Amino acid sequence: MTIATIKSLQEYRDVVKSSTAAIIDFYETSSSQHREIFPAYEWFADNHDRVRFYKLDVSKVKDVAQEAGINASPTFVSYRGGKKVEELSGGDDVSLECFVKALATDLL
Repeated sequence: MTIATIKSLQEYRDVVKSSTAAIIDFYETSSSQHREIFPAYEWFADNHDRVRFYKLDVSKVKDVAQEAGINASPTFVSYRGGKKVEELSGGDDVSLECFVKALATDLL
């Protein structure tokens, strides 16, 4: 599954209010930690078909970062049924794996 890019506040709101489980990667291109963890995020997107994966460059869509309350890069936020489920700021491959699996397991 591919990772879709959110480019506007309306796109963000549509993802959040969807009944489909989703994870959004809020990032800045200058974040070295994001560059390190993104390959793992891509792998999870390719291997978890019950969850939709998105990315959002907070430096380009600042109004979304403000509405979502994002203060660090990267920050991963999961949503389901129009509600925020969980948030992971920073992290590594293992913590991201636990984060993704927690959302995917709830969907079984």
